[in-house]
Amino acid sequence: MQKKELMLAIETAVGGGSLSLLEGELIVDRWIGERDVSRSEELITAISELLKRNNIKPHDLEKIAVSIGPGSFTGARIGLATAIGLKTGLNIKCTGVSLFEAFRGSVPSADVPVLTAVSFSKSEVCFRQYDAKLTAPAADWAVKNGSVNSAQIVSVENFIRLAQNPQAFKLIANQKLCDEIKPLISAPNANIINAGLYLSDYIGKEAIKNNGSDNLTPLYISAGR
Repeated sequence: MQKKELMLAIETAVGGGSLSLLEGELIVDRWIGERDVSRSEELITAISELLKRNNIKPHDLEKIAVSIGPGSFTGARIGLATAIGLKTGLNIKCTGVSLFEAFRGSVPSADVPVLTAVSFSKSEVCFRQYDAKLTAPAADWAVKNGSVNSAQIVSVENFIRLAQNPQAFKLIANQKLCDEIKPLISAPNANIINAGLYLSDYIGKEAIKNNGSDNLTPLYISAGR
């Protein structure tokens, strides 16, 4: 039987961050941060404790998957710096994955447009939209002065207004954003999917499916609309 790759997935761009330990596609264990923004020392301690309680030594890891955002630019940089340090110290593979791609990859199929969204600040949302084939941006979701071919940042209020669309669509977002907007979206054909707290699960699984990218720099999205 072929040995399954042991991977550590790191996501620190949203909230207090999360970690997932995966063996192949199986999620072995997790950690969730409780602060509003990840801290480097807390993350390193959490990784050490996660490995220790599963009787795994750092050199047993074969791959690191890390979120490049969007979300908190500072938080993303902390996760990336930690991942690069592990990559260098352990001499293992490290791949960067955007939350947009990770969320999109979690949708097995779609016959309607899909919106992927994360909390960008206390009052803003960063989102990207895909057509029903999950390959190209969906033009119907462009906002005024926004480029349909790239991610967009809007206020929470404008995002809710945008989502009041009679057209059928799927929306996948982090838990905090879902909790905030779901009661306020009355669109009858909206399928809102709560991605939960462990966004590192999505990062790890996307890295398994599509290998991620060699790009290990934070995904910078300007708030200038």
